Amino acid sequence: MISGTPGHYSVDEIGKTDNVFLATLQTLTRAYKRKQPKLEAFLKSANDKLFVIFDEAHHSPSPTYRQLIIAWQERFHKMYLLGLTATPTYSNKYKHGWLGKLFPQPIPSQVTAQQFMAAGILYKPEIEQHETNFEAPNFEAEEDIK
Repeated sequence: MISGTPGHYSVDEIGKTDNVFLATLQTLTRAYKRKQPKLEAFLKSANDKLFVIFDEAHHSPSPTYRQLIIAWQERFHKMYLLGLTATPTYSNKYKHGWLGKLFPQPIPSQVTAQQFMAAGILYKPEIEQHETNFEAPNFEAEEDIK
């Protein structure tokens, strides 16, 4: 695992003969922007063939991650990109459509929460209501709008 977390490996420890490595996106993005020699040697050794698995792919539309993916797609024409996410949509209208642009292939597999619950992977949520002393402000009242 390559990251800035104590106990993990650093980017300086990537070998060009490595077949696989796991990295945090923050560390990988920073190293790529700085053209870190060990990362560059690894990428060159890939001979234009990379298989990138992007966990929590719903974060990929953010500018930093999106720029890295686009740069790699342009540089490595034989790159395979697999995005994994449990959140395939965005409420932010400026990020709508980016998942489809970054991951244009059809969704190969999709599982619903109900299927995960039936398989015993997820528990069915149990909703509990608790009384509080909190009173929501009335934003309609003129004195609250200033």
